[in-house]
Amino acid sequence: MTPGDVRKTMGPGQKGTRRFLRDWGDRLVCVRYRFDPARKIRYTTVELVASVARPWAPPFRPRPDALVYLRVDRDDWKALRKVREARAWWDGERGLWRLRYDVAERMRLRNRIVKPKLHLPQAPRYAHRPMATNRNLSENPGKSS
Repeated sequence: MTPGDVRKTMGPGQKGTRRFLRDWGDRLVCVRYRFDPARKIRYTTVELVASVARPWAPPFRPRPDALVYLRVDRDDWKALRKVREARAWWDGERGLWRLRYDVAERMRLRNRIVKPKLHLPQAPRYAHRPMATNRNLSENPGKSS
């Protein structure tokens, strides 16, 4: 079956497409009427949206010389050996290994990279003493109303 020349293309909602719009709804893109001159047959073709993909963004990749954190379990001896061979250092405060990104990628440790939770130092609750001000305008000679 080889449909021939396109005679007419119509968008959803136009006359001649309403029954397809009823069947396919929002998935309908257009309806085409083709004509095969050898067989003298008219074909009706429907173009549909088969799937809608979410917008894709490439995964975040840090600069090659950026330092990244790796999570390695204590029982995973193979990964620990790789991390130590790569000369990573232990960050005891976060409980993670730290290593350059290009080295982690070369050693095939990229799947162990984690974003560390920031441990920001908490400011003291009362970092300053409240300032006493006199709001009574009659006692503040520099101010007038």
